[in-house]
Amino acid sequence: MADKKEYSYLNSFLPSAERRYSILRWGWGGINRTDTIDSGQISDCDGVEIDPPNITVSHKFTPYAHYAEPIGVFGFDDFLVVIYRDSGKIKLDWRCRNDIRTGVIGDAKNDILDLRKRSVVQFNVAKNTENIVASTFERKLLIFPDCVSMDFRPAASNPISTLGTTYPNLHMASVYGSRVFGVDSNLVYASAYNDYANWDLDTADDTSSAHAWVSMSQSNVKADGEFTGICTYDNHVVLFKKDFMQLVYNNKNPFRIVDVGAYGADNPYAIAEANGVLYFASADGVYAFGGGTPKLVSTSLGLQSFTGTVLGGYKDTLYAQIGNTLYRLRNGTWSGSAPAHNVKQFAANDNGLYGLLDNGDIVMIRSADADKIDTDSSDTTFNPDDYGDWWFETDLMFGGRLDIRRAKKITLLGEIWHGSSVSAYLLKDGEKFNAATSKKVLDSSKSGLQEMRGMLRGFGAFCHRLRICGHGKAIIHAAELMISYGGDVYKDS
Repeated sequence: MADKKEYSYLNSFLPSAERRYSILRWGWGGINRTDTIDSGQISDCDGVEIDPPNITVSHKFTPYAHYAEPIGVFGFDDFLVVIYRDSGKIKLDWRCRNDIRTGVIGDAKNDILDLRKRSVVQFNVAKNTENIVASTFERKLLIFPDCVSMDFRPAASNPISTLGTTYPNLHMASVYGSRVFGVDSNLVYASAYNDYANWDLDTADDTSSAHAWVSMSQSNVKADGEFTGICTYDNHVVLFKKDFMQLVYNNKNPFRIVDVGAYGADNPYAIAEANGVLYFASADGVYAFGGGTPKLVSTSLGLQSFTGTVLGGYKDTLYAQIGNTLYRLRNGTWSGSAPAHNVKQFAANDNGLYGLLDNGDIVMIRSADADKIDTDSSDTTFNPDDYGDWWFETDLMFGGRLDIRRAKKITLLGEIWHGSSVSAYLLKDGEKFNAATSKKVLDSSKSGLQEMRGMLRGFGAFCHRLRICGHGKAIIHAAELMISYGGDVYKDS
């Protein structure tokens, strides 16, 4: 027989009142794969750009050109320089919108040497320097390791000229202080002042601060190995090896090589400048250098390998192709996409940032006016396929408590463009998203700024994660998950 005392009047339990709690994500943080619990950041994404406080869907690449055997692409002013192999020749296209001028660099050898990474730099030669009022600049483009030159804005006929047999065999180069600085495997070179073709060194009978200069770089035993990159930054020429970084000091001959430390660049295209900061990708991550000690900025990506990384900088934004993901770093916030084809090299000019893809396409990744509002969200001519599919997932939302909770409602605040759609899935207890089995709790295709709500039942769990996805263009401002604890039963023994 049951114990009547347990169920007697005034001795039975009283359910505690249910209280609701809000877990709000407002002012989104970037990708953080190393801290995935209540961090306020997102765990992963594809096809979105995170600019706190908003998450915005990114535009697809805009096609620009295609080459069957491209070698490299470089940007200057309002044009691109494309180096490629074609019909047994190494060729160069100077492309300014629809104006294309082609030159022949040399004969192709039909081996891997044809596809060596190129370095193209601008050099301004001052003319009539005796009369400063009448002086002018003759602008040239120098291409290495081919050691050829061309006019900055070439004529329609073949614009390529050789630099001569006395020119050093530079693998890559940069320009600083009216000199060409270059490296081969082990030596650092500087041309004579204001003369990219003059490499006369000091002699016992003739010394001058305007002469050319050459030096070894291995005085520090940690600095052995071949050079992998060179650039000019903050009034210094910066030298990179796989695992070491050095600066060239002084603005006249003789120059000094000063060690920065055991930081390296993976390859010549793993170096870029954005927002006044020099970035480079080493074996263990992406570093930012503003003078002093480089700072590792890629920890939150949680990646183990950065081999083959290429970087591109445009205005205040850094782009990094790492593995199969194109990452974007802006204001310290990472976001990312998984394009159909990987970027092999970036090039920037006044029109925007371009990328050479591994299928031979050259595309515009970001146009100069990309930050301008291109269309109103209610515009019926808007094409959502220009943006395509996208998604991002929040961190694991415990709400600061280790307790079972019941999800009651989800609310999104966002703006949806005409023809686009936004959906949300609620994942519980560390569930991995599966389009076939995960529970969709919200779906909207109404354009304009709106609050989107979804009511929930049966979502008891110890933690939750939101996966927000869609097609077309949208801006997600905030997400709120309402949960409750309460309802626990207490009784006397």
